[in-house]
Amino acid sequence: WRLFSLAAVVRDMLQRLSPLSLRFALGNLGQTLSRRMVVTVAQIEEKLKDKLSTKQVEVIDTSGGCGASFAVKLLVSEQFEGKRLLGRHRLINGALKEEIKEIHALTMGELYTPSEFEAKQ
Repeated sequence: WRLFSLAAVVRDMLQRLSPLSLRFALGNLGQTLSRRMVVTVAQIEEKLKDKLSTKQVEVIDTSGGCGASFAVKLLVSEQFEGKRLLGRHRLINGALKEEIKEIHALTMGELYTPSEFEAKQ
C-alpha cells in the first residue's frame, strides 16, 4: 500500500516538472556520477608504497571489479613500529584519505613491521 502511494507521489511530481527542469536535474545527476573517481588496486598499492614506505603490500578488489570495496591482505611497513593495530589502521586510513571518499569498504588483514614479518616466515 505504501509502495503504491509512494509511486503515485513520484509519478505526480514528475508530471509537474517542466521538461527544462527535468533535463537540468538529470544533467546535474550525470555530472555528479561522472565525477566519481574509480579507484583501482594499483592506485591503492602505489599510494600505500609512497605514503607508508611499504616493504611488501598486497591489495585485492573485493567488489567484483567496480572499485567500491578493497582488502589490504598484507602490508609490511617500518612505520608500524611501536604502533598497535588501531594505530596501524589509522596510518592506512590517513594514507588513503582521498581514495576512502570514493569507495564503500576497506578491509585490513595482516599488518606487520619488517621484524614481525620476518619472524612469521
